[in-house]
Amino acid sequence: MLQTVITILKQSAIYGLGKVSNRIVGFVLLPLYTEKIAISDYGIFALLEAIIQISAVFFGFGLKGALFRWLNIYENEEKKGSIIFTTLLWTLILSVFIIQAGFYLKEPIAKLLVGSQAYSHLFNYVFILIGLEIIRSILFSLVRIYQKALLYSIISVLSVILNLGFNIYLVVYLDFGIEGILISNIVSSIFITGILLFYFAKQITFKIETAIFIEMIKYGFPLIFSTIASSAIVFSDRFLIEYFMPVEFVGKYTFVYKIAGIINIFLIQSFLLAWPAIAWQNIKKPEPEKFIKKILSYFIFISTWFTLILALFSKDIVFMLTSNPEYGDAYNIIPIISFSFIFYGIYHIIGFSLHYKKQTKYFAYFIVSAAALNIMLNYIFIPVYGLMGAASATFFAYLTMAVSSYKISIRFFPVKYEMKKIFTILITALGLFLIFITLRNITPNFIIYVNILLSMLFPAVLHYLKIIDLRGINKLSCPDYIYRI
Repeated sequence: MLQTVITILKQSAIYGLGKVSNRIVGFVLLPLYTEKIAISDYGIFALLEAIIQISAVFFGFGLKGALFRWLNIYENEEKKGSIIFTTLLWTLILSVFIIQAGFYLKEPIAKLLVGSQAYSHLFNYVFILIGLEIIRSILFSLVRIYQKALLYSIISVLSVILNLGFNIYLVVYLDFGIEGILISNIVSSIFITGILLFYFAKQITFKIETAIFIEMIKYGFPLIFSTIASSAIVFSDRFLIEYFMPVEFVGKYTFVYKIAGIINIFLIQSFLLAWPAIAWQNIKKPEPEKFIKKILSYFIFISTWFTLILALFSKDIVFMLTSNPEYGDAYNIIPIISFSFIFYGIYHIIGFSLHYKKQTKYFAYFIVSAAALNIMLNYIFIPVYGLMGAASATFFAYLTMAVSSYKISIRFFPVKYEMKKIFTILITALGLFLIFITLRNITPNFIIYVNILLSMLFPAVLHYLKIIDLRGINKLSCPDYIYRI
């Protein structure tokens, strides 16, 4: 058990490096974007990002999840290779079709999605990125299936160097604006796709597995709706903000959302990249219920602690990244968005048992319901509460997903989660944050010291309440310690 957790932490850290490096361009260039690109143009770019992500998910047909299952079913490497070839061939043909169709339909699509044909030329780049993302997502799934975390990080870092260089050259020196950002992303995507295709070429067997591929589509079909709905939760607020408010507010919201995304990228997504492959390896071992419940407890403690720190220092981070006052007043929504991501992680950890029990149809119910709730709350909240309403809608959507996943998964795979510890961790973090809200206007000159103290108090309070054992940190070599969070 100890070795399993150490493996998860190690691979999560390596994946984290890759994920963080992929987002370094966004964070490093935030000051540049806020200075060189008008806030309204940054809002348009945010909408284009959303279109790329949602489209890539839709046309992915749930094959990423299907690959995990089918490549773990078969032991024969030749059979695995033919499954990989069949999947890649399908995605290549589909991507070429999407790019060609997109070039032909770009003007009406631009009018429909961003409200003006003036941006239709940007959709040339958008459809290329959609096609590349579909292929790249399959290749990254192979990286995770074969647990090549170091490879992931290496190519991500190389991609960052390339992307960063092109962004600086095209946006700063040539003043290409949004177009420069999109071109940089295309160059980076081609680079990553090429390297991964070359790396996994030795795993490919040139044989089409029609029957297996049809089964994979059937398996992944319910996941299409869930992944689209998941993307809707992430991105629908941008379109509804643009509908109810000037596009400048989309740029402002996206700016602070990226800051809140530090938690999602560095902790949540990094963990979730390592989680499926390791969970599949351990689910058939003795006491899998204990394995899952302990992993969940560790995840909630670590992610909540780092999220609390980000929430306490959110204002300082915003003004460190931009001197543009148009963005500054949106820092208040960072805590809500960052805490939302914790429930997103909980949803995936608990929901793994439904993958194991072949009950993936429930994911569609969970996420479609949460997406519908998110869109409804955005429609109600944004006209009244503005960006705070959009952030709150995201929080309630992810909370709904986590609760729904828990309620259904324990029917098929009963696990006695450590609910007392989990609620104590979350309530402690909320209490400390409320103290911060109370004190930040009373002691503005000393608030940074208050924040440091509150950050340190979080694990200290949990240790005092015997929720965690700080003295056991130096006893990781003891197998029993894994059960004493």
